[in-house]
Amino acid sequence: MATYRGAEGYVAFGGGSPVTIGEISSWELTINNDALETSIMGTLWRTYRTGLSGGTGRLQGFVDYGDVAGQKVIFDALVQADPDGLIANLQLHIDATKYFTGPAILENFQISDAVAALATFTANYRLNGEPSISWS
Repeated sequence: MATYRGAEGYVAFGGGSPVTIGEISSWELTINNDALETSIMGTLWRTYRTGLSGGTGRLQGFVDYGDVAGQKVIFDALVQADPDGLIANLQLHIDATKYFTGPAILENFQISDAVAALATFTANYRLNGEPSISWS
């Protein structure tokens, strides 16, 4: 059985030559399918079929506002005068050849700082269309 170390993963975005977001400590992706009920009278068990699909996730890391091509672009997507939160071609890598990619909308981010800790951030996103999977 093949296993993968989290240390081999990373997050990037953009087309052509994607930009790696610095200081990421973890990422999550959850894919969901709506369950549309098709149960009818006279049966004792519910039945379903799938409806629309979608996905959400989270990025966590250490704040590095010097990462002007990565973290700053992500943060600025929410704090500009007319924010759209769009992250073009978000790439969630397990390693260099195994990753999920697709457009996403950044919904929010939180920056935390404490006296005896490093400054961290959490950014939550929602997929904006169908992702693709590269598993070579």
